[in-house]
Amino acid sequence: MLEASSVDVATTGMCSGISALVRGSSTRLIASSGLEWTGISLELHDASPVERYESVSADHLISVFVDHPSSGETSLSSGRFVPYIYHPGAINLFPAGPIPACRPFTKTKMIICALDPGLVRDVGEELNSPAVPDFRRTVDLHDQSLKSIVMLLAAEADSGGSSGKLYAEHLAHAMVLRFLWLAGGMRDAKPSQQIALPNRALRRVLDKMRAEVASDHNLNSLAAESGYSKSHFLRVFRAGVGCSPHQWLTQLRIERAKKMLQTESTPLIDIAAACGFSSHAHFSSTFRQLAGVTPSIYRRSRGLIT
Repeated sequence: MLEASSVDVATTGMCSGISALVRGSSTRLIASSGLEWTGISLELHDASPVERYESVSADHLISVFVDHPSSGETSLSSGRFVPYIYHPGAINLFPAGPIPACRPFTKTKMIICALDPGLVRDVGEELNSPAVPDFRRTVDLHDQSLKSIVMLLAAEADSGGSSGKLYAEHLAHAMVLRFLWLAGGMRDAKPSQQIALPNRALRRVLDKMRAEVASDHNLNSLAAESGYSKSHFLRVFRAGVGCSPHQWLTQLRIERAKKMLQTESTPLIDIAAACGFSSHAHFSSTFRQLAGVTPSIYRRSRGLIT
């Protein structure tokens, strides 16, 4: 978890990412910086109740309010201010472009996600969705699917990326899809009708994952191995295997760990590393979730638990 730090970002001009929305004094509690996520960044902020001037964002922004209600005033295009109150779980969507000035009356705690417009455009094109000239700015939205994705990504950032790139990229892709739908970018999308990868392509992907079970796979490389776009690959992989690539990879890692626990006296921390887990704690919690017992108990059973 990132140590809490105070930030005070510029309040004028074009800003990239989250700084365009923060625009002033704030304590950053979680950040995805350093995790090498592609096309997306995430931060949890506890912002002070100070006036925030209009800014311009180079990225699409999603904010989810957490912990307590936030109230204040926001400006309209006419320059007139109107009151607002956002309760925990409320979501605001800001397409790339102007962000109106606001006057918070209370501290504002929110998770902010920034989406690279290039990533959003690529996902839309993969889905055969026509280009949308203007996404809709939406405030006080309540969408459980998008909120769940944001909360999972926040937990992943807080853990230091313990589940790996493939997990984060899968969630980021799901977030982009939801943003496209909610902001008006998938009204006429026409997904491919193909429902499964050809057996040869699927075998190539599965063989790669089996051979490199400890590698930190990413969505780009697996999709390239299949010969399909990322969006199409994710859909047809699930249709053919019954789960996401990250879930399949996790199952492979647990199966390898079981074999090592049954036949070797290797320390658990070394088994965790050999099977691609980021830490002993992450290995133990994942193993218990899927196998029903901890690795040490499984080892003592010497294979009596299957």
